[in-house]
Amino acid sequence: MLHDAQHHGRAVLRAGNFAAIETRPLNDGDHTCGAEVTFYPPLTKLSHSMAAVATTDEFQGPGLGVDWDRHGKRSAFVGSFGE
Repeated sequence: MLHDAQHHGRAVLRAGNFAAIETRPLNDGDHTCGAEVTFYPPLTKLSHSMAAVATTDEFQGPGLGVDWDRHGKRSAFVGSFGE
C-alpha cells in the first residue's frame, strides 16, 4: 500500500487483479453533503483519519458473488496506523 494519507487523503491499495482502491482528498469542487465530517470513530486506534473521494473502487474476483467498478464517489475513509 502506498499512501500519503496523513496530510493529503491520497492512498492506493491493489490486491493483484482482484481489487483496487485509489483515493484523493475532498476539495472545494466536491459537493458537500456531510460526509466530510466523521460522525463515527474508526473501529481501531488511528493516528490520523479523514473522509476522501474514491477515484477508483473496484473488485473483480471470486467469493463475493458480485463485481463492481465505481469511480469518483465520496465513499472512502483514509487512516494511518501508528502513534
